[in-house]
Amino acid sequence: MQGALLPAVPKEDCGLEIATRYISAREVGGDLYDFLRYGPQQLGIALGDVSGKGTAAALYGAVGIGILRSLAPLKLPPAEMLRRLNQVICESKIEGRFMTLCFATWQRGRQKLRIANAGQSQPLLWKSGRCEKLRLVGFPLGIFDEVVYEEWSTTLDAGDIVVLYSDGLAESMNPEGDQFGVERLQSLVCSNAKLTAAQLAELIFTEVARFAQGVPAADDRTLVILKATAPSAPEEKKSGNRPQRTPGKAKLSYRENRELGELPARLEALEKEQGDIVARLADAALYRDQPDQVTPLRSRHAAIEEELTRLLARWEELEAKK
Repeated sequence: MQGALLPAVPKEDCGLEIATRYISAREVGGDLYDFLRYGPQQLGIALGDVSGKGTAAALYGAVGIGILRSLAPLKLPPAEMLRRLNQVICESKIEGRFMTLCFATWQRGRQKLRIANAGQSQPLLWKSGRCEKLRLVGFPLGIFDEVVYEEWSTTLDAGDIVVLYSDGLAESMNPEGDQFGVERLQSLVCSNAKLTAAQLAELIFTEVARFAQGVPAADDRTLVILKATAPSAPEEKKSGNRPQRTPGKAKLSYRENRELGELPARLEALEKEQGDIVARLADAALYRDQPDQVTPLRSRHAAIEEELTRLLARWEELEAKK
């Protein structure tokens, strides 16, 4: 059962190096992570922690992952995913249990990361030589029926790093009772940002174990590292064997050149509309004052995601023909 909650890292080239590490404080634990395929160029990433430990927590986590996977085909943005997940978990009425969860979506091509947080440890972002906490907070899942979550987004450049982790990692203690702490974690990431995601994950777990000096883990330790890679170039460019153009003969027609020139503006307009929809879905007043607008907004968001995916694929196709 525990293995089902800890899936393998996706093997497809999604524009990210992904590394995971996990140590349970007991034979089975309450931490979890998952990767959801949102489409050919999109990925959902989740890391969560169930209250309590042992088999009961693992079972609750299995329920949460099952619900998350059942919602994946809807391709919901992170804030809306957490809201829907919370509603379903609350309907399950499992008393005395709740779950914290950080959920993100990644879109290759646009290099766009969206993220929302339901009470999980605040993620870290290494970018431009600095490692900072993303100040994302929210109620854990399964406590209150109606909760609206905040969503944050950014564009990741090659080499940028996002660190998702459970509180058991930062709260690991040494014999003197000191905690490893988030500041040490930030310092490790800053000092070793040139490592691969796998190397960095291994280093962090090694340093936490060295700090603990044999003190048993009081809580599960879970880590997911995302490191952006450079967007893939067309194969003929990467091989260095780009064919020479025939003089006087353009590889793109006039219409295709015009289409290629218009694509950035079309993508920008769709992203702006999508951002406006996400902001409206994150507004609690919408569900109270205009509940009839929720479903159309969700449908439009899904349609925009499909159109963005189509346009990005078309852009790559035209660029490869140049």
